[in-house]
Amino acid sequence: MTPRAILPTAIATLALALAGCAAPRSATAVVTPETIRPPVATGLDTLVRMKLPDNLPNVEAAARFVLRGSGYEFTTYCAHCPPKAPTIAKEPVSPLAYTGGITTVRRALLLVGGSKVRLIVDDRAKVVTYDEMAAL
Repeated sequence: MTPRAILPTAIATLALALAGCAAPRSATAVVTPETIRPPVATGLDTLVRMKLPDNLPNVEAAARFVLRGSGYEFTTYCAHCPPKAPTIAKEPVSPLAYTGGITTVRRALLLVGGSKVRLIVDDRAKVVTYDEMAAL
């Protein structure tokens, strides 16, 4: 392009830019940033290798083994413990617990208890126990 052909294009571009700057501003919504907090992780969210010793006699011993270093304790007798907790604690360890692999402490406890129990966790007191799964 010749300089004469570029000149009208440059003037038109400059005029549009200046017109945009001179245009009255519209009211814009005020956006306030939100603080996004990550979920609070507990000792039960720690990753562990699911490798239980073969000589664990029952669910209680296996749960105590899994909870080592997590900051939580296993109990069967407390003010709000379910009545089935001592019975579940004396049962043999579920075969699901011997599958191996890496998982969270919470999931490892569920594998130890088996498919018919649920985990009861008191994060304030750092206590864990089992209860019987409700019939469907």
